[in-house]
Amino acid sequence: MLALAALFLAAPSARAQFLLKIANKYDLKVWGKGWEQWRKPLHWSGRSVQGEAFAAVCSSSKISLGINPDRAKGGSTYTSDRTWMVILGGGFYLGHGTPGLTEMLREGDHCAWYKDIDSCLEKISYYLEKPEQRERIRREGQVFVRQYHTFDQRIHNLLSGEEFHNPLS
Repeated sequence: MLALAALFLAAPSARAQFLLKIANKYDLKVWGKGWEQWRKPLHWSGRSVQGEAFAAVCSSSKISLGINPDRAKGGSTYTSDRTWMVILGGGFYLGHGTPGLTEMLREGDHCAWYKDIDSCLEKISYYLEKPEQRERIRREGQVFVRQYHTFDQRIHNLLSGEEFHNPLS
């Protein structure tokens, strides 16, 4: 089983620098486009994954990492749809926690959050040593996201303009 997976559409340098720090300490593999420059240290296979292959990567990795793009800096509710796709795909998600997002998915129940590279490395270490806890969170997160955060559940909010009522509130 792969220790860590990172799945992206593109490879900006800031994400690469973050991942290189993680790869210096842990077994990490990256999928997506544009990682040629960091092929070896990030174990990049040269391809992206989608659909069933995406879910297979998520569910077979101990931890799937989420790293926000630079354009999200300072945003309080930003998340990529990969957050939801990783969790629905059966992955244990460790992502950058922002104030709004940490109110939608609860740390230790649905996923795990980090604030910076140091806290990310600490969380990776902690969760790699706790497979039962990681599995419980992965399972509970998948059930919760399937119940409250698929496009089918949220499309009404998007189209009607009605406020989303957080099930955790």
